[in-house]
Amino acid sequence: MGILHKLMDAVGLGSEVAPLTPEEAKQAEAAFQDADYATALPLLERGAKAEDAQAQHSLGLMYDEGWGVKQNVKRAHGLYGQAAAQGHGAALFCLGFNSQFGIVVSEDIGKARQLYEQAVEAGDVQSLVNLAALYQEGAGGVQDFGKAAEYFRRAAENNRVNGHYGYAECILDGHVPDVDRSVAIDHLVKAAEQEHSGALARLMDLYAENDGKDFEVEQEKILDLAKLGAEIGDPASLMVHVASYWSGIGRAQDQIKAYEEAAVYLALHLEDPNFQAEVAATNLERMRAPLSDDDLEAGREAVAKNAQLEALLILAHIYGRRMGSDAMPSLEPDEEEAERWIEISFDHHGPHSRRYVGMFNGRRAFSDVG
Repeated sequence: MGILHKLMDAVGLGSEVAPLTPEEAKQAEAAFQDADYATALPLLERGAKAEDAQAQHSLGLMYDEGWGVKQNVKRAHGLYGQAAAQGHGAALFCLGFNSQFGIVVSEDIGKARQLYEQAVEAGDVQSLVNLAALYQEGAGGVQDFGKAAEYFRRAAENNRVNGHYGYAECILDGHVPDVDRSVAIDHLVKAAEQEHSGALARLMDLYAENDGKDFEVEQEKILDLAKLGAEIGDPASLMVHVASYWSGIGRAQDQIKAYEEAAVYLALHLEDPNFQAEVAATNLERMRAPLSDDDLEAGREAVAKNAQLEALLILAHIYGRRMGSDAMPSLEPDEEEAERWIEISFDHHGPHSRRYVGMFNGRRAFSDVG
């Protein structure tokens, strides 16, 4: 072989890159899915050079996210383009996403919509959800609830959580008039089972509208979902969960257990910035009848000023006061736990929390601290 040919081979001009064998392609994808990027990278690089669309897309994701390589969104975009040119649906989705949000390229909703539509034609399911949302929101000046509902429905058929939720919302908002509300409820349940907070909240609101009477979902299922929602920080679910114990809905009435459950889940989510503490705090007022009028008034002011504070002080009351009516056993007081929550409220919000007075079964525990 002459010197010229050797030089051409050295720079990759004298021979084609060998494509991945089927076994190598499986190994590359398995390593990528397992986050074994050290194994995946050389295989995907070679596959991408050999114009393997799947390798180009997977390698693009690695550069997009900085998985095992230095993040380079421009290179990622280029790799998506190469794969999309071969009709790769997920790569078309990535190009559409970049156009929608102005990543690497200028924001262009019309172009994003076009790319999502091409991706859908290529079989990409995620594009159904994004395309539906564009039509639902009227992004780019094109609003079409009928198309939004249809794309959400197709996404739901593929068990996409946002497809279930979006289609349910379209039905409930009257954009699919020939479909019964029970279908929407069924899709909300499917989304809620996948821990979709919006679906959980909407489902619990619908359940509470008629106090759970004649609801389309069995009570046991609703209570299971309410507990799930409470665990992930949905206030509407928390209230249904707590109320089931408070009022004896679907289980034996146990008002002490209601307070204990409220304490557990409020404590769990106090530091979560997405937890709508003001909703939970406002609704919990109806459970605080044993407290004095002064306490309730101070609570309302606390809600108006800062709901997080209100949630903290509810915990202090739960642990520091007698809960329930004279006909009920009292919650076992815990002065140390009550004081802990009041101290936390001081740390967070200072003088406002000093208005609260905690009592332990008639004994003074805290008074006008300050």
